[in-house]
Amino acid sequence: MGGKLTEKFRDLLKSPRTAFNIAVGVILGVVLLAAGKFGEGRAPGSAAPETPKSRAAEESAGEYEKNLESRLSEILSQAEGAGKVRVMLTLSQGREIIVGEDASAESAVTKETDDSGGSRQNEQRKSETKKIILSGGGESAPLVLKEIFPRIEGVVIVARGGADPAVKDALTRACAALLGIETHKIQVLKMRGDL
Repeated sequence: MGGKLTEKFRDLLKSPRTAFNIAVGVILGVVLLAAGKFGEGRAPGSAAPETPKSRAAEESAGEYEKNLESRLSEILSQAEGAGKVRVMLTLSQGREIIVGEDASAESAVTKETDDSGGSRQNEQRKSETKKIILSGGGESAPLVLKEIFPRIEGVVIVARGGADPAVKDALTRACAALLGIETHKIQVLKMRGDL
């Protein structure tokens, strides 16, 4: 059965029309894949769908920190025995954005020989780097290749139930899991009664 199928396939490929259709299909597929990767499936100039990550990317470092602290306080206060919770984060630095650049370089070598047989060689190099700017819909912005959010250096959690070792351990583990940091960077304290 495999031999018959192979023979039919070879007969199909011998036809110039079939070979042409397969080649066009492959080229079209490659172009569509490349276009999808480049534009991430969006039409030029259209806004990216709003996701929590894209909203966080537009926040300043202070807003990012406050938003994270608020969300952590909310979820950690729901842990059994934790009670009221407040969280403070320490970030390493602000958000870093890496933009695309178009670099060009030229070099020219000139050899000169004088009448007395001496020679010299001049080499000139010129390089230029420009940021890649995308425009569409009346707006222009640099091509962002990568966004690096601030690294979390430490966390302090103040909780009403912070004196209980089981609550302290649960809050520490939850915070480490949510933020992806080591437990020695997390400190859980008991909240004063008047807060």
